[in-house]
Amino acid sequence: MPEDPYADPVTGMLRNKLAADLLAHHPRDRHALFAYASALDFAGREADAAPAYERAFAADLEGDDLRQGLVQYESTLRNLRRFDDAVTALRQADDQFPGQASVKAFLALALTSADRCHEAVQILSRPEQERDNSDKTTQTISPENEPHAAPLSD
Repeated sequence: MPEDPYADPVTGMLRNKLAADLLAHHPRDRHALFAYASALDFAGREADAAPAYERAFAADLEGDDLRQGLVQYESTLRNLRRFDDAVTALRQADDQFPGQASVKAFLALALTSADRCHEAVQILSRPEQERDNSDKTTQTISPENEPHAAPLSD
């Protein structure tokens, strides 16, 4: 199994420094704010990451970055034991990105953390045709859709 590059403390410190420098030069840029929030989050600094995510959202983060940011933010909120806030964030993501499998999965986790397991099961048991297959986090790699994928040999 390949080594996790995020587990390396030097890489983590460098990523945090680069994100902080980027933010210092572009303090209102939504992408810099998102990169900074992500770096804090991946460094295990959830209490600092949560308000940084909120600043990125307030700066009009959009598109796939917004979807990914809301999922990461939800995870941060769950780690901070702010379960109801996590559910609220993922409901927003579900409204803005309907049918996204990653959003549904993390919403179910948030609901479970908030002791709302029945709702979580309902979300996960919706028919497959309600889901949008464009969610990058759920695509499978096959030789037909990925030029670098090769069949496994025996």
